[in-house]
Amino acid sequence: MLDSAKARDIRNVLLGSVTAAVDAVGNDVRDPWPLTGSAYTKNDAIATGSFGCVRVADCRCPHFALIGGSGTRRCVIKTAYLQKRLDSILLAPASGLVSPTERAHRYIRRMLTELYVLSRLQHANLLHTHGAFVAEMDLHLVLPKLYVLSDLAELRYEKYNGAPWPIAIMARILRQACTGLDFLAKAGLVHRDVAPDNILLTRNGTVKIAHFGQAKMQSKECVTPVGKETFMAFEKLHNLGASGVADCLSYGETADTWSLGVILLQLIAPDDSQLPKDFAVLMTREEMPFTWLITNMLKLRARIVKAGGDELKSFLSNELLVVDSTKRPTPGQLLNSKQLKKWCSPDVSIDCEYLRKNLIFDLDFANQLKISTEASNLDCLESKPIPAEFYWDDTWKALEDQTFVLYAGSLPPVTFRWGDPGKLFKALQPLISSGEIAFGDLCLIEPAVDVLAFDLMKQLRSKPTPTTGLESSSTVSLPPTMSTPQTRIFAIRLAIPVKRRVDSLGFSTEGEESDGN
Repeated sequence: MLDSAKARDIRNVLLGSVTAAVDAVGNDVRDPWPLTGSAYTKNDAIATGSFGCVRVADCRCPHFALIGGSGTRRCVIKTAYLQKRLDSILLAPASGLVSPTERAHRYIRRMLTELYVLSRLQHANLLHTHGAFVAEMDLHLVLPKLYVLSDLAELRYEKYNGAPWPIAIMARILRQACTGLDFLAKAGLVHRDVAPDNILLTRNGTVKIAHFGQAKMQSKECVTPVGKETFMAFEKLHNLGASGVADCLSYGETADTWSLGVILLQLIAPDDSQLPKDFAVLMTREEMPFTWLITNMLKLRARIVKAGGDELKSFLSNELLVVDSTKRPTPGQLLNSKQLKKWCSPDVSIDCEYLRKNLIFDLDFANQLKISTEASNLDCLESKPIPAEFYWDDTWKALEDQTFVLYAGSLPPVTFRWGDPGKLFKALQPLISSGEIAFGDLCLIEPAVDVLAFDLMKQLRSKPTPTTGLESSSTVSLPPTMSTPQTRIFAIRLAIPVKRRVDSLGFSTEGEESDGN
């Protein structure tokens, strides 16, 4: 057990890292919400625990009325009792292979991962945060109030007496979920906790992946079997009983594909008791596919056929519930599935409209659940976190296609395109892996890079055909760590090479190659 003074020092450093990250990314500049607890009236509790709670809340702000709608908006506030949780970890007797200090760092890493994805990875199929703030050493995430897939499943079960969901609805949800997970993977993260509680829908039928606390960088090997056991692929189930790391199987984003398959099974047959929770282990032991497993499960087979015919049975067996992870497609590869394309519309907006009419309005036409409708960026990214002036002359379009060169810390020059998913996360991963920066530092470094990029685009507008490369530099103050107990200064420089530059109208310009030096 750590002594109280040492535990306090570790706790304060970790709390400082969270506070610094929240201060940097807690405000959604596209749709600002108040960042003080007094602006929110908390209502019903959705979930409560010893170290956190999730509550419905109403936020009243004059700004809301000025931009249309009422002056009050409904939201969900997810609160983590940081100090209480850290004290419980650091002051507990040491047990197992992981020290209290390491456990505390992992806990804060999960909090920062969630904050990072919610605030920095912007995609229509990923949940975003309206705002985040720290008060009395508790972290508060202000989130849209949306439908939860598991809740919709219960409503539909009651209305249709347990009938299986039709593939016309399930496939449209699956396609959007895969799109969100694919974006996450392209940004360099694997979700690892795909479940009905973590798939949300808006009133207009847009599907959003949520709960990113278990997400992990793809550059690091995943072996820890996180997530809910019911939705675990074989490689995760194997690791649950492994005697040590050497006996574990590595896994990646294809484990999320298996989870999606189990979700479909639950929508098809929520009461089926024939299928064991660890059926992936049985399939592996017998070296047989899912279709073999359900040969004698007549009720389940009948429900699958009723939901989507033999095509659905084959789709589950050949593309989702594939035991061999090397043969199981990733969520991104599933998007190219001929069968999934057959079930869905070429235009995702048509799919959203189908879900709105045949699922959302069918179960909650009058919005009795009071789902968020007035906030921005719920169904599409109609606004971006860029200067408003960039919309005046289409500079925002040029920014999306612009190529930059980043110089940061000990990294060699990194070239990236602004519009690519998770562009900076992938670029800075080596610095996190080496320990040069902490994961939470991303929340401070990335906004600083944004500022440099905006400055360069403004330079480009004023001097559309420069003969030398453009560049801008800055330093970022990073919070102390246990190894560096004072503020750390991190230097960054961003450049636009002449040959790779795109002017404000989106046209390439001529010039000699230059990296800005």
